[in-house]
Amino acid sequence: SLSVILLRHEAEPHDAQPEMSGHFHPKYRQHLRGRMVSRRCFVRTANKLIMPAFGAFTGGMDAGDPAIATACGVKHGEYIDALVPTSRSVACFNLRL
Repeated sequence: SLSVILLRHEAEPHDAQPEMSGHFHPKYRQHLRGRMVSRRCFVRTANKLIMPAFGAFTGGMDAGDPAIATACGVKHGEYIDALVPTSRSVACFNLRL
């Protein structure tokens, strides 16, 4: 059977079909050793994947921002994953919204 993954500019919260989108350019931010570290990341839910920006001048929205949660159809108290590519693998940070 053929699986369909929708490609959209911005995630559609009311569509349960699997989809990939951009628009928000998520970044994972964390305090490390007294300073804020920020890395581009993918945001993953059960049926959505939001891609990071790949350009140098495209900014980035915090992966835990309520606008991303709303676009993914995630409610307060639920979780999303911030997937941060590293040189050897992908680090997964589970974010409770």
